[in-house]
Amino acid sequence: MNVLTLRDLRVEIDGPTGVVRAVRGVSLDINAGEVLGLVGESGSGKSMTALSIAGLTPPAARVRVGHLEVAGQTLAATAPETWRRLRRDALGFVFQNPMRALNPRLTVGALIREALSGDERDLRTAHMRALELMDQVGIDRARDRLSQFPHELSGGLAQRVVIALALARRPRLLIADEPTTALDVSVQAQILDLIDRLRKDHGLGVLLVSHDLAVIGDRADRVAVMYAGEIVETGPADRVIDAPVHGYTQGLLAAAPGRLIAARGTPPPPPEAHPRPLVEAVNVSRSFSLGGLHLPWRPGRRRDAVIGANVLVRPGQSLGIVGESGSGKTTLARMLVGLEVPTQGAILFDGRDVSGFGAQDRARWRREVQFVFQDNAAALDPRHTVGQSICEPLLTHGLPPAEIEARLHRVLGEVDLPADFAARRPHQLSGGQRQRVGIARALISDPRLIIADEPVSALDVSVQAVIMSLLNRLRAERGVSYVVISHDIGVIRYVCDRVVVMRRGQIVEAGEAETVFAAPKHAYTRQLLAAVPGARRVA
Repeated sequence: MNVLTLRDLRVEIDGPTGVVRAVRGVSLDINAGEVLGLVGESGSGKSMTALSIAGLTPPAARVRVGHLEVAGQTLAATAPETWRRLRRDALGFVFQNPMRALNPRLTVGALIREALSGDERDLRTAHMRALELMDQVGIDRARDRLSQFPHELSGGLAQRVVIALALARRPRLLIADEPTTALDVSVQAQILDLIDRLRKDHGLGVLLVSHDLAVIGDRADRVAVMYAGEIVETGPADRVIDAPVHGYTQGLLAAAPGRLIAARGTPPPPPEAHPRPLVEAVNVSRSFSLGGLHLPWRPGRRRDAVIGANVLVRPGQSLGIVGESGSGKTTLARMLVGLEVPTQGAILFDGRDVSGFGAQDRARWRREVQFVFQDNAAALDPRHTVGQSICEPLLTHGLPPAEIEARLHRVLGEVDLPADFAARRPHQLSGGQRQRVGIARALISDPRLIIADEPVSALDVSVQAVIMSLLNRLRAERGVSYVVISHDIGVIRYVCDRVVVMRRGQIVEAGEAETVFAAPKHAYTRQLLAAVPGARRVA
């Protein structure tokens, strides 16, 4: 039985440059107990299609549909109020960003009670139903969680709460819009396993929206590929992933990190051993205070973010740091660049302890070690042009304006951006373009080491491929070293020679990247590899 029948959906939005046809004649069918994967890049229309089905399009959108039927009820034959009630009760929606989807002023218990139907909202019934829903979505310590606010939850727990809200009225159709984009690989696997279990237990039809073909190929029964507002290819998941017909689908698959590694062939040999590492962390630890009252006889509570880590990066080498959120990988990287100070241990740059640097040596260290941030939108000042943001690191160097201008044009060319982009502002750029600007800003100081924190995590797969290829090309041309932090093992394999795997602040495995991933020794590394979505199909 179909839980969704959609025919000829069209969505138009008035934009500053004219009418944008976001969705052009999309038709879909989903059966009870079936997962339909809707895949495409940003701007393809997949999220607008999902929002249109749920009646959640922005006010500026004009929606036209030839035929829409949800759980046996047809839009044209149903009064508007009845249709709103049907959508509310028969359709559950899981949003991409759980922290934005949850009201920060309400506790988890209040959020679930608000989502329940009217006859379940009395305190006792709502309490029991909330515990039941939290148990269904695998939230531990459910009674304690009811009194917590969203900011007190991890990303994975917050997404489970969003799924619980979507299930509150026992829907027939579940729409999940990029439900795992911001999550670590193991948490991603847990959320996808949860959706799959709920589908089987409740006979749900599922529309799984994603830009990640590995996720779609691993979890969907059928796949529909969207490009420029249209479905360009559809069919069984095995056929679409293994033998795509349309050129756009073939391009998406070719851009997956696993396919890029296969196309690259044998990885280049690691650089020859250098007598002295460029940067080294020697038995470093970093702990943070958890707040509370500090008394001489009762020290405050502290959390160990990094415990006794030892890493080194030689000139021309690329080191990957992989692990889940909270593993300490970003804290370790921030110590290497000087944004955090070790609680114990030492950071060495060119063989010297940075804690003993004077002003001149510290300035050289800051100049020769640069950082590319994860959130490329937040890392750029919206009031500055691209050129101003890129050149900002040079303002204290006393360089003449002509040289600064020449360097600006050189680095824009190196990251494949036209010279006229220097006059643009961040909001006028795509995510991939902003990430290139972040890389250009790191390059303009002529660094010897670039530390990149999740450089491609929020980008479409084809844009990821462009940025990863850019990093490899710059390394070959400039001889620059990298430290790349990522939870995406495919990215680490493509960009890095060596890898360290972190868990709970400690390095549990280290070695040549291909050796570690081909024959992992530690159980945690094997667990991470087993959780990679689509490993059987796309890697």
